[in-house]
Amino acid sequence: MTTASASVPVLVEARSEDAGVLIPPFFSMHDRDGFIHKPSLRETLREWFGAVNFINYPNRTLTMLNVLYHLGTFGVFIAYISAYFSIPSAIYVSFLSTYLVTLYNTVWFHRHCSHLSFQATKVLKVFFLWTNPFFFREEIYVVPHQVHHRRSEKPGDPYGPHLGWLGSYLSIESNQKYNTQISREKYEALQRSLQHVGFPMNSFNDFKKYGSVEKVPHYLLRTAVSQGLYCFLSYLVGGLPAVIYFYAAVFLSVFLIRDFNWRGHGGFNRRNKIDGWEFDPQSSALNQKFYGYFASEWHDCHHLFPMSAKSGFLSSQPDLAFSVILFLKRIGFVTNYIDSTQNFNNFSNVVK
Repeated sequence: MTTASASVPVLVEARSEDAGVLIPPFFSMHDRDGFIHKPSLRETLREWFGAVNFINYPNRTLTMLNVLYHLGTFGVFIAYISAYFSIPSAIYVSFLSTYLVTLYNTVWFHRHCSHLSFQATKVLKVFFLWTNPFFFREEIYVVPHQVHHRRSEKPGDPYGPHLGWLGSYLSIESNQKYNTQISREKYEALQRSLQHVGFPMNSFNDFKKYGSVEKVPHYLLRTAVSQGLYCFLSYLVGGLPAVIYFYAAVFLSVFLIRDFNWRGHGGFNRRNKIDGWEFDPQSSALNQKFYGYFASEWHDCHHLFPMSAKSGFLSSQPDLAFSVILFLKRIGFVTNYIDSTQNFNNFSNVVK
């Protein structure tokens, strides 16, 4: 793989060393023939309600708070549609959604936290952690995602089209079920897979108590700072309506992120790869123009070279997220990145 500088060593992908850190779903992951199980609606809902059951499982309280936040932003979105909608405001909300999804989901959660496709300075990590506008934690994005890449569309894949649209949408909560009974050695391996993110980590005993690798007071404080900061900035821009616009954009962003888990692997029934457009033979990941233009998620290319900071390899695949990474490199907040363009060109020439 090529990097920004030949003198800098190639990064090693951070990964959870054992999928056992996540509690598997109560239903079987295999069907009678050994293929991946497609859960029923009842199984999907039972799994989700178990994941947010903070009464019987107090260490799932943060998961329930995530649900309440998502429902709250949904309420704001309804208020926006019913009382504040206009063409100019829709353009503004769309712009905000593109900003939020590209910067925080694609650049931060996906390419750095999940795949370490670029190395960030401490200052940049602090910025992302303390301005993260979404309520879900980096670790609950990273750990299932790393498992997903090792078991894509196979039994044990924590999300994807086999779950159905609703099951995939709800998988953000369902995949937060940490196995707090893992050994100390496995917990230390889990810590190592997350150390590049930059948050302070719980002790083994506190992990068992709270179900979180990140120290909970740190997470709650930075979340409060982020919400306050964006509310303040939005209010300066346009008063209460701008605050409404912001949270409407947050809901829209999270809705599309959740939807992508299903759609990105052919959940809408297109499973055949398009010659010259999609190349990965190991998964049903697709290059969809909407998500590519909106969030730089050229998913077939990403599955082909998951550690690359660039996923839009074709000239017709703009990659705004990679442009952001290049800009951050230019001003000194990114120290190194992986660009697999040459590897892709070599691969695509072979398969033509």
